[in-house]
Amino acid sequence: MSSHHFVKENQEPALIIDHLTAFPFSKLEDLLEWAPQVICLSDAVPEALMYQFKIDVIMGIDLDVSTYTDFQDHIECISLTGNLWEGVISYLNKLKVPGAYFITDQAHAHQLINQMKPYAPYFDLQVISPEQRYILSRKKLWKKWISGSGRYTAASFDPSQRLTATLFGKPISHHEPLETLDILYEGEGFIEIKATTCPYLISEPL
Repeated sequence: MSSHHFVKENQEPALIIDHLTAFPFSKLEDLLEWAPQVICLSDAVPEALMYQFKIDVIMGIDLDVSTYTDFQDHIECISLTGNLWEGVISYLNKLKVPGAYFITDQAHAHQLINQMKPYAPYFDLQVISPEQRYILSRKKLWKKWISGSGRYTAASFDPSQRLTATLFGKPISHHEPLETLDILYEGEGFIEIKATTCPYLISEPL
């Protein structure tokens, strides 16, 4: 199944495909539909083509552009030098998008989060694996309606940060604010996570 995106330019985060190993297409379909730009890193191109994604940009270090010219129509190929992630962020800045969703596998998720930490104050960034969505939040108050059962975690990026949370209108703990939170839920209502400073990390089930 092919997919393209139906959204006004610059309103939604770009989608960046880092690794697609074991990533079900059903979990990607909505993300693909709403992304104004689908950027595929060169190592993930074979899997992206297998899924028949409509790719806007292929990026990589010392990319041989001629390798990709016949894959799909209207693909922009960008060969980077130096640091891959600096090049990717520079391109996002050029696009003037509010942020990016990075699609990766669980084995690379935490490494990618660490790579994105320096950019988290400036963009809305998420790292998405088949199991988890990691939100590098730059909101001091993060709020979401949830239902069913599952688990949220939150973690400070800085030792001076402190976090608190309420679940379905009730504080999850009567202790002092913490550096990390582990929140199990069953039911429906709002979860709210508050931070003294930003950014910080929230993990939710995908």
